[in-house]
Amino acid sequence: AAAAIYDRARLAARAAVAADPASTAAIRQTGVVEQRLGDAAADAGDWPRAVEHQAASLAVDRALAQRLPDDIEIRRDLGTDLSRLGVSQRMRGDAAAALTSHREAVRLRTALLADDPQDARARDDLAESRYEAAKALAELGRATEARSELAAAVGLRRELVARDPENARWEDSLASALTTRAELAAAGGETDAARSALAEALAIRRHLATARPDFASNRAALAELEIRLRDPV
Repeated sequence: AAAAIYDRARLAARAAVAADPASTAAIRQTGVVEQRLGDAAADAGDWPRAVEHQAASLAVDRALAQRLPDDIEIRRDLGTDLSRLGVSQRMRGDAAAALTSHREAVRLRTALLADDPQDARARDDLAESRYEAAKALAELGRATEARSELAAAVGLRRELVARDPENARWEDSLASALTTRAELAAAGGETDAARSALAEALAIRRHLATARPDFASNRAALAELEIRLRDPV
């Protein structure tokens, strides 16, 4: 149903561009619709189709960025395109392509954060890209590089949580990154480091469970961590 709605929206967006080819807003809307179609495909687990639409959204935003290189929102859109494309590429089974997308997103988002170091969104976006790059590297067997990217992501997410300890989404993201850090450490035989990361993730998720009992995904993640800490890593 969502895909059908967005298909109609895509036709409308293309008609708007045809009526006014110079309209940045109209062109940008075609990219937004492609991105929503990609999201719908990803939600359905149709990764090839998700990649197709997300690549189309990226192409639109690349063209806009060439036209308006200093537009921050268009640069943000590019980062979002690259991040979502990278996730879908990895889920489709192409970790190498995913890494290329996430590396470009890291460069772009690093520049955005450098432009405004107090921009929490830019910091959060960069943390996401470094986290996703770490997962792609891990799938490629490049464990040392994966741990380095993950350490950077954890550091950025710690900074965000320190800024706003009651932000549930930031806490959830930090706990997820720490859990992934534990998995990489365990795979490398670093049992103590793995247990330490799991224990920190568990403390965060217990706090979330108390502060936000309505956070359903946290309850499932908390239960899994409780089990993992009872068993050998």
